[in-house]
Amino acid sequence: MKIISPLVAGLSFSSDLPNKKSIIKNARKASATQTNYQATAVEPQIVDMSADVVQTERYKAISLQALDKVAEDHPQLKPHLYDVKLAGMVFPFKASPYYVDELIDWEAADVRQDPFYKLVFPTLDMLTDEHREKL
Repeated sequence: MKIISPLVAGLSFSSDLPNKKSIIKNARKASATQTNYQATAVEPQIVDMSADVVQTERYKAISLQALDKVAEDHPQLKPHLYDVKLAGMVFPFKASPYYVDELIDWEAADVRQDPFYKLVFPTLDMLTDEHREKL
C-alpha cells in the first residue's frame, strides 16, 4: 500500500485532518479507477473443434516380448535378435516406435553401427567377458 504524505498532497496539518484524509482516500480511489481498462461487449462465437481433431495412434512402447514383431518389420534385426534378448535380461529395455521405425537407418550396411541402434538396443558387447559367460 502506498502512503501519501499530507505535505506531498498539498495539505497542511490542521484541526480538520480527518476530513483531509478522506480527500486523500477519494483521490486514491479516483486514480485507481482511471487505470482500469474499459470492458467491451464481445459476441460469443461457437467454434466447431471436432473438425480440427486429428486421430493419433496410441503410444505403445516396444519391450523385449515385442522384439519378434519388430524383427518381422525390420529383417536386419533378425541376426542380432538373440544378442539383444540376452542383453535385455540384464539391461532394462523399452523403446519408442518412433526411434525404431524412423530414426534407425535399417538400410545401412551394418545396422549395429547406427548411433540410434546403439542407443536403443542393448547388446552383449555392453557386458564384460565375465558377465557374458554367466549368461
